[in-house]
Amino acid sequence: MEITSVALQAQVKQHLGDLAAAVDATARDAAFTEGLRNMARFWRYSVLNQAYIRIQRKDATRVAGRLAWEAIGRKVKPGEESMFVLAPSRYSSGSARFVSVAVYDIKQTRGRKFQELDLLLTGRTRHTRTMERAAKALGIEVAYVPFGEPATGRSLGGRIEIQPGLPSMERTATLAHELAHELLHQTEDRRQERMKRPGRRHTHSEMETEADATAYVVMSVLGLPSKAPSYIPWQGGSGLTVLRAMTRVQRTVKMILEAGGVSDANGTMRRPLLVSTPNVQAQDRPRQGSGKPPSMGEATQLPTRATG
Repeated sequence: MEITSVALQAQVKQHLGDLAAAVDATARDAAFTEGLRNMARFWRYSVLNQAYIRIQRKDATRVAGRLAWEAIGRKVKPGEESMFVLAPSRYSSGSARFVSVAVYDIKQTRGRKFQELDLLLTGRTRHTRTMERAAKALGIEVAYVPFGEPATGRSLGGRIEIQPGLPSMERTATLAHELAHELLHQTEDRRQERMKRPGRRHTHSEMETEADATAYVVMSVLGLPSKAPSYIPWQGGSGLTVLRAMTRVQRTVKMILEAGGVSDANGTMRRPLLVSTPNVQAQDRPRQGSGKPPSMGEATQLPTRATG
């Protein structure tokens, strides 16, 4: 039994209308705006500095210098011992050098609440297997492997890589997002390359909006939550961008759900999910820490999804 286009179209229209309103409301939210400003103030440390931070303080999560903390209304607590990282500098002659710079973890500070974007889903769901089954049916390989990007997953064209240790809810959302990239963007790129006729290139914001709007509808049909209302404006999308993508999203949602064994627009499964897809490269691995990518010590550790 196929998902009828009429039933799905009604679902997609309803879900995307709700998402568009939520995206615009989030973009206007003061806490969201402050979270974006905080991301701009903080920077990501090099792999070497991450190692230094980890050696000095294993539980560090948000790290910055004294002045950076004071700029957002927080002060280093009296008696706190600083960590040190290496920062590039120059001698008066112009030659490059590195100097030690004192930094502090957020737990060593106090003051105004630190606003940050919460983009990671927690909790458990059986529908990770639905997305794995969809990938198999669509001929897309799935691998749970660590990679050196601050992202939960990436689409590589015929292969999706997911960071191991994610909560199953986030893993499901990331699989849906990356499947959307595979079907919407990687397929387009291959077709244009095969025809040797370049088409319109979508912007990064458009691609991320389409992928997460698709994931939002898939998760909604399956009765699961989504972080799309925060993720899309963070990537530069808007409610209008969401609505413009409706036709492409509807087509992609139908492909993913049918490939995953969903028989109707209400999320009913054709058969029970008793076992994981047999040829998916790696099975669920134990959750590691908070489920974030292995980038401990970065000043900003917000999970993202990448197109590869």
